[in-house]
Amino acid sequence: MRRYFVLTTALFLGLSVSQCCVAQENNIINEMTVAPMEKRETLEVEQLDDVLFEGMITDEENVKEFAFTAPYDGRYCFNVEDVKANCSVSLYVNDSYGNGVTPPNNCVYRELEADETYTIIVKQYTGITEFSIRVQMQKPTVEITDDISIIKDQFVFHGQVNYYTFCPEIDGAYTFNYNKGKPDMALWDEYGEVPPIKLWGGAYVLNAGTEYTFGVYEDNTMGPYELEIMRQKEAVDITGYTVVNDSVECRNQRNNYTFKAPADGTYGFYTSTKNVNSSAQTKVYIFDDNGSALLEDSYGGNEIVLDAGDEVLVSIHQGNYSDAGNNNTGRYQLLVTYPEEAQDYLSTFEPGTSLEDDEPDSSDPEKAQLQKRVEELESELSALQDKYDVLMEIVGEIGLEISDEDFTQE
Repeated sequence: MRRYFVLTTALFLGLSVSQCCVAQENNIINEMTVAPMEKRETLEVEQLDDVLFEGMITDEENVKEFAFTAPYDGRYCFNVEDVKANCSVSLYVNDSYGNGVTPPNNCVYRELEADETYTIIVKQYTGITEFSIRVQMQKPTVEITDDISIIKDQFVFHGQVNYYTFCPEIDGAYTFNYNKGKPDMALWDEYGEVPPIKLWGGAYVLNAGTEYTFGVYEDNTMGPYELEIMRQKEAVDITGYTVVNDSVECRNQRNNYTFKAPADGTYGFYTSTKNVNSSAQTKVYIFDDNGSALLEDSYGGNEIVLDAGDEVLVSIHQGNYSDAGNNNTGRYQLLVTYPEEAQDYLSTFEPGTSLEDDEPDSSDPEKAQLQKRVEELESELSALQDKYDVLMEIVGEIGLEISDEDFTQE
């Protein structure tokens, strides 16, 4: 039966986090460094040309009509330009049924349907004038592939929305961070549902293999913007390591580590920035192999009792603080303490190996035969020990004084 017990924090023990790192038999230090979040390619989204219509309003021809077919679903902006100062016209856009989709004024945007043909109508109120109609376009939805991390795009009209699709590679937290500009954003899955877990500061917990659509909305932020997607890193196996060097580079980043207990006992997982000169703020979470939370701690770490072979997921979360977390990122060390029963394992641990590597390869007959012989010898040794114990009990009962040295042959 598995046992999971939360024991105490390093502060309760009266130890600093750095002390916890070395409070192991023989001061065994097995250290690893995890690569930072991968910087991928930058995508500069192509901008569409405006569509222009030109005409002239006179007293005899005081209404002009133009046909426009929308190439994509979305928002389009209609502007009447180049009208003389002493003249006045009004703009209308009707669908194929004659229903108006804009009010009678200029500089408006409306939602149009792809492949639907609309009629743009310009009516004279006063004066004779030439004019032009500028249609600013809804751009097609852009696919953000696995090799993209930065999107450069822009807004050219008020109320514009730019759409993107995105399919995560790994379950976890994804932060959408604006390096330039601060427009609004909304994200939904293929069924139109918003992810159930939205984190503070522009981050979502997303599922691998699910296609999400997100819209970036102009909100008095005309001009270019730059959006960076900070992706979930793959989980790293830290079994056998006592020091793990890693970093949090954005708000709500979550770094995951798998760990398999090599022996029964108490294990500690602590984070520290003492040796890396960083202001990173982190929280420690531990989950069992069913995803149930065993503990969470906002103060740098905790301990847990495990049986040999128990597997847990250690998750280090960047802290969410009132200053938006921008200066709470940086490097940290994850310090892992092991029980005394695991010291032999630590002393012989080699990077790149796992607990499974110690098991014989059943596909190799020679190794399997050797393992079988070892097991037989261990069984014979155990039987001899039992006989020795019985003999010593008999010797004691008859009053003979015999030491272990009497059984030692020179």
